Amino acid sequence: MPARAHERAKALDGGIEQSLAGLVLPSGRDLEAQIRTYLQRQDADLGQRNNVLRIFKTKKSGGVPLLSHSTSTAKD
Repeated sequence: MPARAHERAKALDGGIEQSLAGLVLPSGRDLEAQIRTYLQRQDADLGQRNNVLRIFKTKKSGGVPLLSHSTSTAKD
């Protein structure tokens, strides 16, 4: 029975690997631009001006882009 479980696990891993191979994410820079643009459009649609640069922060850690946000909606 353990051999069959191992075979099933390998088959499942192969299926997951194939699914992930087709997944393409935008670069960190493109993702940041898309999020900022979305937030600015939301502000315009709501007739409200938030400081998107203060609310939405980015930095890199070990070459990995990190995105964070604040719930502050202080107006400038």
